Amino acid sequence: LEKEGSDGCTFEEFEALWTSKLPSASRPNLRKLLEGHALYWHQGLHERVKLFSLGSLPRTPQERFQALFAERELWLLEDIEPYVKDLLAMRQTVASLLMKYARKIQSTGGEPLYAKR
Repeated sequence: LEKEGSDGCTFEEFEALWTSKLPSASRPNLRKLLEGHALYWHQGLHERVKLFSLGSLPRTPQERFQALFAERELWLLEDIEPYVKDLLAMRQTVASLLMKYARKIQSTGGEPLYAKR
C-alpha cells in the first residue's frame, strides 16, 4: 500500500496480491486485519484502499480528530472506530468520545456519519 501513494489501489488488486503471498488454504478477513492501517472508499465501480496507519496519527484526542477530519470530511462509525478506540478513558464509549469531538449527521441512506465539530 505504501507504493500506491495517496490514490491507493483497488481493493481487488490489493486482495489478489495479498492472497498470492499466502498458502492456498489461508483466506483471512483482510478488512479485519487492516483495521487502523488502511482506509477504504468507493470510486466509480471499484472499492479502493490506501495506507492510513493509526501509528502515524497524533496521540491527543483533539489533534487526532483534526488529523482524521483532514483526511476525510465524513466518517462512518465502522471506519472511524479503529482510529479512536485507543483514546478511550476508563468506562468511556466510542459514542461519547465522538459526541465530544465530532458532529453526528444522518446520511441519505440512514446511516449516521461523523463530521468535524
